[in-house]
Formats: sequence, C-alpha cells, structure tokens
Amino acid sequence: MFTYPYPRPMFTTDCMVFNFIGDDILLLLIERGHEPFKGFWATPGGFMEMDELPEHCAVRELKEETGIEIDKVYFSSLGASVERDPRGRLLSAFYFTLLNNHNCNAIAGDDAKALAWFSIKELPKCATDHEQQIITAVQHIYENTIFNSSNFNSLFSNFSQSDIEKIAKICKEIL
Repeated sequence: MFTYPYPRPMFTTDCMVFNFIGDDILLLLIERGHEPFKGFWATPGGFMEMDELPEHCAVRELKEETGIEIDKVYFSSLGASVERDPRGRLLSAFYFTLLNNHNCNAIAGDDAKALAWFSIKELPKCATDHEQQIITAVQHIYENTIFNSSNFNSLFSNFSQSDIEKIAKICKEIL
C-alpha cells in the first residue's frame, strides 16, 4: 500500500438530531464521558472507519452513542479549524436530521456519559466548535423552509405547511 510522506488529519462525523415539538425545536446532545472536553455537551459523533462513507459514519455513531436509528441525514458543515481539538488536526463533517414530534427512546451509550434534549433557544456550553456547527445547521433548516431547496426535499416530507412555518419562525428567532 502506497502512503504519502505527509501528515494526515483525523476525520470524524457528527450527527445533529433536531426534534420539532409543538412550539420548540429540541436538539439531542451527549455529555462527553472522556477527554478531550470531558463533561462538555456535544453532538453525537466519532471516528470514521476506512470502509464507510461519512454519512454512514454519522448514522452509525448516532446509534452507538444514543441508540437512535435514522435513515437519512443531510450535510451541514465541515469543522476544520486547525486548533479545534487538542489531540491533533481533526476534521469533522457535521450532518443533521429533523424529526417531527418523535418520541425517541435515546440512551447514553459508547462514549456518552449522559444525554439530554435541549431547546435550540437555550443550549448548554458545548465542546469545541459545536455551538457554531449547530447554528449553521439551524441556518440550513431555516433557509430550506423559505427556499424549499431540492437538496432537502425529503427533510420536510413529514411536516404540514403550518409546521414548516412554525419551524421557520423558531429558527429565525435564534439566527
């Protein structure tokens, strides 16, 4: 196997699970059980295997850390700041999904010390750049309530027009 004589970054994925419930949008976060950022809240995620696609990694890590199984995720952003992780150069692909009043039986597993649903209006202190990544995903959701991008056609398939309008209003409040 040929290898390049250059250092390579680590690569992870994260999966943000938003849940629209009535007049709020909740986000599932895990409390990190290990360093780095032990005790901070974060989006579920982890290292990508050599034989998997990033979006499959996001779905797998979500299941490992929360027990939640989902079929479809949407790309949101790339965490690429050079100093974002003390272990070294780390790139993270952030994905998201939006559920409609879904009663998830989430359980903390794998690297998660605990998990909880937080209103996107009142997020706790998050690890590394996760707050910024969450805001970027909320921006994507908001823009797609307004512009109905073909990239996200299935995102709102389980929502009424009234729900979509409420989602847009909630997102706009925090942007």
